[in-house]
Order: sequence, then C-alpha cells, then structure tokens
Amino acid sequence: MGLFDRVREQAAAAARRRQHAAQAMDTLHQLSMQRITTQSRLKDWEAAVRMLRHHYTREQAANNPAVAEHRIAYLEVPEPQPALDRMG
Repeated sequence: MGLFDRVREQAAAAARRRQHAAQAMDTLHQLSMQRITTQSRLKDWEAAVRMLRHHYTREQAANNPAVAEHRIAYLEVPEPQPALDRMG
C-alpha cells in the first residue's frame, strides 16, 4: 500500500465522518422541530378544552348562535397524538 492510498483512505474516512455528522445534525433539527410542533398542538388542544368547559358550554351554545359558532370551532381542534404514537 502506497502513500497515496493511505491519503485517499484518510480523505474517504473524513468525508464519511462529515456525512454522518451532517445526518446527525439533520436528525436533531427534525426532532426539535417535531417537539415544537407537538408542544404547540398540545397547548392549542388544552386551550380549546378549557374554553369548551368554561366559556362555550353546551347550554350556552343552545341559547346563543355566536357561542355555538365558537363552540364548533373549538370542537374542531384536533387532539394531539399520544407520545408513544409519535415515536414510531
């Protein structure tokens, strides 16, 4: 094995390390964005549940069309997936 073969091997190994590091950074970025999105959806859902329980009740919606519209909008907020489903 000559000197140039060793240099080529070292360059290839360095390129593989850079590629793996870039993939790791990309994965970390995707996970952090997924976490932010999940937290935002959870907060939206919790706010909707709170509004439905305290401000836009079924009884109030039956008597007031404006409250009924808001109740429908809050009922359409999707419930976030359980944590185990997100991992798969």
